Amino acid sequence: MAVNPDHINAAFEAGAAILLSLNVWQLYHDKKVSGVKVSPTVFLTVWGGWNLYYYPSLGQDWSFFAGIAVVTVNAVWVSLAIFFNRKNRGGSAHVYALDERSKHMRDYLDLIEMSQRPPFPIQTRSIKASKGRAHIDDDG
Repeated sequence: MAVNPDHINAAFEAGAAILLSLNVWQLYHDKKVSGVKVSPTVFLTVWGGWNLYYYPSLGQDWSFFAGIAVVTVNAVWVSLAIFFNRKNRGGSAHVYALDERSKHMRDYLDLIEMSQRPPFPIQTRSIKASKGRAHIDDDG
């Protein structure tokens, strides 16, 4: 049997499924999502679902079966990520995303406020005049 593009693509899909399963194992072991976003893997899972329709239309049976493994592993990872996000944050992942946006907005507003401050402290002085004499008061 000769190797054709379907076999090569299936090998890449199978390799991806094996490597992605390492992410599933690590997430299950850590029981928290850290340093990554869930949305890219959701997108790749949906794309993999499309491939499950597309590969048979091309007659790529090997890629189809390897693609099932990729979609399954990605779906498991997404499910675990959503589960641990909710469990560790005591709410939904969506609420956490809003909290993160609020934090970033506060950081942004703090940065704007700091940029409007002069780079050095300004000392204010007032001049008081009494009985024809001027007197300078230091406030700071």
